[in-house]
Amino acid sequence: MIKGVNKRIVEINRTNDEYFDKAILFVSDGVGEVSPKQLSQHAENYLKKIGRRKNDTFKFFFTAIISAISTLLLTAIIMLILL
Repeated sequence: MIKGVNKRIVEINRTNDEYFDKAILFVSDGVGEVSPKQLSQHAENYLKKIGRRKNDTFKFFFTAIISAISTLLLTAIIMLILL
């Protein structure tokens, strides 16, 4: 349910996402007068940023796993040399 008649809304119909066809964003009350073009551009940038988060998380875990494996291999090599 949407309360209030004066809410400004930005609707993005092409999200370029495999799960979502459309995004509806409600403009904050504190935002002054902004052109519809600026709002649209900001909304698209916001959606791109949200989409990157999924990829950033994958990159973080991939890097962490590679680092852990490298550390284990280096430790094993040092232990073999010392023995």
